[in-house]
Amino acid sequence: MAVPFKAPPVWIQTGQERSQYFGFMFTRIGDPFALALTGGCGYMSPEDAWKRAILKTVFRGFAGTALFGGTRMLYRNDPSVIVPGITEVFPAIRDYCPKAKLLGIAAKSQTFKASPYGLVISDNPNDDYFTVIHPEQDGMVILQPGVDAVSKSPWDDEWKERCNIVAELQKGGWGSGLVVFNGGSITEKELLCWAENGRRELEAFGQTAWNVILVNGSGRKADEYANNAVFLQANGSVHVVEMSVESIRGKLVQIGALCAENAT
Repeated sequence: MAVPFKAPPVWIQTGQERSQYFGFMFTRIGDPFALALTGGCGYMSPEDAWKRAILKTVFRGFAGTALFGGTRMLYRNDPSVIVPGITEVFPAIRDYCPKAKLLGIAAKSQTFKASPYGLVISDNPNDDYFTVIHPEQDGMVILQPGVDAVSKSPWDDEWKERCNIVAELQKGGWGSGLVVFNGGSITEKELLCWAENGRRELEAFGQTAWNVILVNGSGRKADEYANNAVFLQANGSVHVVEMSVESIRGKLVQIGALCAENAT
């Protein structure tokens, strides 16, 4: 009998383990393209958070693998209300992207807790929200250093694993891209990692799959780097788009995330 609620499969990787079953999820897709999304979560301003609504239709027609944090934030005082962070974007595209595979990656930051709202994987009493596994995804992997240990840098572990997965997929001929919307210090680290990898490959081979799309106008780190002429000049794999459906979709077509015929 099927469970009467949405419950994606979850795998837990300990130390240097790699789940073969989670890896199999990447074979069940239409297009060999990995698209990662990073940006503001709990610290995104309410004004910037609502700007992300433009992303709901931007990815229409995407048929590859969408990589994201795989979590959902709920307000502590009213858990029926979802915090509008970046991790709500990919789950919202299901109706527009029926062939896409939505896969989450997160790191264990505390002992898991069962709750009526889902499995709680982060609950800092200083925040006005808590974090659960997102129910609207196809699969998720949680990283932990040991069965009784928690990550000292969970957000760093998350983006590093995402980069590791993308690097492995690229070896198999996959295309890839990172969309940066808003974001703070962790987003900056992921952005700079992709930019460095792209710069190194461009210098060595004249081409790269480490494509970065900065959404100018989305706020914080995305805007900071989108308006840094020196940085952009030195990093040819980093592209700037304005916060419009046409601008973002045009760049997604250019890097191979969308087919040109499906872009209009």
